[in-house]
Amino acid sequence: MISDIDKDMQSLVRRQDGLTNPTPLLSNKSRGFFYERENMHTNRLGPLIILVFIAILGCAGDYAKINTLSASESKVTQQHLIDNWSDYTIWLRSTVVVFDPKNDDRTILVGSNWATVNDQESWDQIVKANTTARGNVSPMWANYAMTRFREIRSPDNQLLFGYIIHQQGDLVSARPVEENTVRLFYNRRSFGGP
Repeated sequence: MISDIDKDMQSLVRRQDGLTNPTPLLSNKSRGFFYERENMHTNRLGPLIILVFIAILGCAGDYAKINTLSASESKVTQQHLIDNWSDYTIWLRSTVVVFDPKNDDRTILVGSNWATVNDQESWDQIVKANTTARGNVSPMWANYAMTRFREIRSPDNQLLFGYIIHQQGDLVSARPVEENTVRLFYNRRSFGGP
């Protein structure tokens, strides 16, 4: 003979095995209220998530274009820069030279640890020390094949901000600060270990 406790246990086991349908704890009417409430929170979070995503994309902004010149363009531009150095603000750092035209309304900002060339004698010494027999500007830290000569342009590639000569493999980027101003970011490639 099976006791009442055994019957209740068998009934419970059948419900857990899915053999019988358990009676719902909430009626359909009251369950609908909870489902609507959960959906309301989801509906509120969706637009909020979209707004946060748009804000992050808006803050990302565009970077200026840094275009590598072809060999023939590079040669002509180099000679122009050497001959007309006084038309440019020239920024120097250990492995990089930046030319920012003086006669335009555009500006290239660099960090505080950059030097400038202000006189003919200094410029002549720099050119003499860093020019190859072929007449290429080749800074003393690398040969011409390892040096890049590039233009710094606006994000839409329409406005020319200036020129940069740097060692290939170094990280160079520029980002607009204002309408006619870009900030140059330069990181020298490190060789070897720590």
